[in-house]
Amino acid sequence: MRKIIGRLVIIPFETAIAILLMLSGTAALMHYGVIDPVAVLLPHWEAIFLNVLSILSGFLMIMGMALDEGRVEESGLLFLCGSLISRFLLYGHYLHYKSGFFVTGLFYLTIIIAGAVRIVTIRRKSTIVRIKS
Repeated sequence: MRKIIGRLVIIPFETAIAILLMLSGTAALMHYGVIDPVAVLLPHWEAIFLNVLSILSGFLMIMGMALDEGRVEESGLLFLCGSLISRFLLYGHYLHYKSGFFVTGLFYLTIIIAGAVRIVTIRRKSTIVRIKS
């Protein structure tokens, strides 16, 4: 357990994103709070699918990082990117593509680029080195 936590603390931002994906997906499925108000406009099955995809993304990312399994982490990142692209397209379809979607699209694009960069890092088998000062 100590080794798993030791691996996760080396990459705190990705760990936090993965945990937030799981928490927000679970909270939305349980109808706890207003997690994603636009999802109310989607057909019920689409909202459920997107929330399950968020939970799966976060879980795979955490498991991949914790167990040092790059392909598992990579699949979580791919699910995350797919989820963001799906959300953007669905929201645009139901709310029509207007100027407000520029900001949402820019946010999603930033996360997708970060995910792609991480996937490249995993495929290159790059390592994160902790430097003691």
